[in-house]
Amino acid sequence: MKIKRIISAAIAGAMLSVPTPAVFSGGKAEMPFKDVGSGAWFYEPIKQIYDKGYMEGVEKDRFSPDGGLTRAQFVTILCRMSGG
Repeated sequence: MKIKRIISAAIAGAMLSVPTPAVFSGGKAEMPFKDVGSGAWFYEPIKQIYDKGYMEGVEKDRFSPDGGLTRAQFVTILCRMSGG
């Protein structure tokens, strides 16, 4: 499990270093996720990724920060990052 967190943190860092396309520049007010507490170490990276529109969560009110990342999700994130 520790390797998953390291990989997730590396992906989050890479996504945050990419310039935000104009399409996603309007940030959202609050995160709706019940499983991402404001005191969690991953709160800020997830908030930034959510605000930029790269990720939306697995359900309306759940992000699943301990869940795995599928290939389809990864490709979707890359597509959103490229502005497509």
